Amino acid sequence: MFEDAPIDSLLGQVLSYDFGSLPVVETGFVRVEAIKALDVSIRAAQAEQAAQVAALYDERVHRMGLGQGDPGLSVIGEVGMARNIGPTAAGTQLGLALGFMRLPKVF
Repeated sequence: MFEDAPIDSLLGQVLSYDFGSLPVVETGFVRVEAIKALDVSIRAAQAEQAAQVAALYDERVHRMGLGQGDPGLSVIGEVGMARNIGPTAAGTQLGLALGFMRLPKVF
């Protein structure tokens, strides 16, 4: 049902869908399909977020010279403030993002 919806418009489609107009036996199936499609969109957003974190790190590495601070700590601080998370979680996200960028691209 929602699997063909573009990621950028999926939430709007789910929110505007009239689940009440369906027969009772079909409502559960359509809700499960909506949950599945929303989960795919969450993963797509997380992948893009990781790509943005890695790109921010690359920018900091090129702009910060020797003796001007640690680019990793700079990114951890900025990601932590942007996402309202602690430095440990932000550091984990930076490590994950950098790890993903080292993996071969297969798609």
